[in-house]
Amino acid sequence: MKKSFIYYFFFANFLFLLSNLPLFYFIFRSLPNTVFTLNHSITDFDYNVYLSVITQGSYGDWLMKDAFTTESTNPTLFYFFYIILGKMAALFQIPAYIMYHLGRFLSAELFLISVFLLNIFFLGRRTGVVSSYLTLLSTIAPFSFFGEEKAFIDYIPWWANFTALKRLDALPHYLAGYSLLVISIILIFLYRKSGQKKYLIFSLMAVFPAGIIFPPSLLPLLIALPLSFVFCSLINFLKQREKIARDIPVLILVITVSLISLLLIWRENQNGFPWDLWNKWEIGMWNLSQHNFNMSLFLVFGLMPIFSLPAFFWSFKTGKLRYLFISFWAYLPYFLLPMVDFLGISKMRLVTTASFIPQAMLAAITFFKIGDYFKKPFLTRLLIIFFLLTTLPVNVEMFIKTLVYYQKYPKYLNIFIPDEGWQAIKFVKENIAQNSVILSNWFTGNVLPAHAPVISFTGHHVHTKDFFEKNRQTELFYDSKMTESQAKEFLSNNKIQYVFFGLGEMKTYSQTLSYSFLKEIYNKDFYRIYQLQ
Repeated sequence: MKKSFIYYFFFANFLFLLSNLPLFYFIFRSLPNTVFTLNHSITDFDYNVYLSVITQGSYGDWLMKDAFTTESTNPTLFYFFYIILGKMAALFQIPAYIMYHLGRFLSAELFLISVFLLNIFFLGRRTGVVSSYLTLLSTIAPFSFFGEEKAFIDYIPWWANFTALKRLDALPHYLAGYSLLVISIILIFLYRKSGQKKYLIFSLMAVFPAGIIFPPSLLPLLIALPLSFVFCSLINFLKQREKIARDIPVLILVITVSLISLLLIWRENQNGFPWDLWNKWEIGMWNLSQHNFNMSLFLVFGLMPIFSLPAFFWSFKTGKLRYLFISFWAYLPYFLLPMVDFLGISKMRLVTTASFIPQAMLAAITFFKIGDYFKKPFLTRLLIIFFLLTTLPVNVEMFIKTLVYYQKYPKYLNIFIPDEGWQAIKFVKENIAQNSVILSNWFTGNVLPAHAPVISFTGHHVHTKDFFEKNRQTELFYDSKMTESQAKEFLSNNKIQYVFFGLGEMKTYSQTLSYSFLKEIYNKDFYRIYQLQ
């Protein structure tokens, strides 16, 4: 057992290392005299939102606030995971972007270990070890099946995030939510097996933060667990009435704690701008705009749903709760697809229920059951080889396509920050009061709150209210198309106390600023910062 875990652990971390190659590529690609803040995704504007929450946490906040708009907004429980990372960053004096990746590393390690433990606990050593490797290696259908010819040329498609390597390169709060889900499942079934209340208590302690950190992670407990309990009860009612009766309070407790956690997060959708836009934007994006999403949903898990089918039907024959649970969890995205409008969730949330874990478990059961049924172990080995032959080429192809795409990705100033710009940001961090409002172009405005506890006038297409209008006003200001009185009124009305004027602003707008009411407080190289007098 110990040897199996060591082999698995080293292989899993080898894959995790491979998943970070695009990040390492960006590091080596860094331009001379620039600072690269370790963005590991194409969505660099969202990456800076996560960093801004870590920065807020490190400066004493316990709830996230919108740092990309000047309007009064309510703090929110969203992204609480990054607030906690901020507390750790303050404790150990670590920059936000370093703390983000430490959180990502710890979440990934916890996820990899918990997946192995779940497989061994549910399936035993023989099947569980194989299932653990299947979990790591399972991937999407071949690229050509999706029919998106412009993918990896003009954009990275959403389904590319569900290959074996990209799953390990996921956002840290995704991995943390998955880890807590898996841990809670292990503890629930440990309690069911042993009757020791400590397991139930610890499971509930894992369930609650899982819902806060990543709400979709609780869908298996809210839907798959009750469904499996109902079918288990129907199958075993006459034989196991006492055990079923003991399970009912546990089920009620798990569902209650899950619902409390989710309701706390769900109420944030009614917490005003920008939080009330998140779910609406997701539904509009994934339920209405992506016309081929349903087809892609059936392709995003590759062959695993097919490999899993024999074990899915076998689980009903056994009548055992753990097998029924992983069966319903494995096919949960397909069960919920017709119900997304009723539930008020986006289709993307169906893919983020970690269903690749139980699919791998069912596939491993299928492989071994076929070998055992025919009393020919080589059939199991043949099926595993077939799995490898159908998944490894896809993983390699998608990995290469991703690397090639990254090679031509533009070297934006908000990704590779010039040393002089970084010094200006440090000045803002060390000399400008917390929550002060600063004006810049929207690229710079996206970066500043990530590393300093300030608020940008504009900086994010969702988090900045009236984003396009504010960018128009910013252009008029920097291009000196406002009169002195208009410009001063513009700053005062929007609570802007400071004006940032660097390379980004010079490239986008005018080369100079000449308003008499601005007092220069920083001037180094191509970067100047002004204070409103």
